[in-house]
Amino acid sequence: MSKKSTFSKIFTFAKVLLPTLASIGLFSIALFWVVIPRFENIIMDKKREMLRELTYSAISMIANWHQMEESGELSRETAQLSAIKQIKSLRYGDELKDYFWVMDTVPKMLTHPYRPDLNGNDLSNVTDSKNKSCSLKW
Repeated sequence: MSKKSTFSKIFTFAKVLLPTLASIGLFSIALFWVVIPRFENIIMDKKREMLRELTYSAISMIANWHQMEESGELSRETAQLSAIKQIKSLRYGDELKDYFWVMDTVPKMLTHPYRPDLNGNDLSNVTDSKNKSCSLKW
């Protein structure tokens, strides 16, 4: 076989292979740097919207208990305890493991469904156990 025919075959192979590899490379770049981040942003935006709506629902429930207290139907303590009990029972998420907790402005934990040891405690000096420099600042 002559050198010219070998070179011709390699050149023809390269003419086909290089555009194919370039197309695959550009597709991979587009997929990993454009498409996937956009999907992640869309998913995060939907999660934020869901949390916003769930929070509005919880606030609406609390407002209802507050209205009953203001109208004299319930004492303040009864309304607060009822609102806390209702919020404590709210769950959401795929496995119903996500929850709401209630704190006041001190910050004092009024109710935490999974950490009852925090209930009634002042959380001003609580820090993240993994990041000691992170603390609640009110």
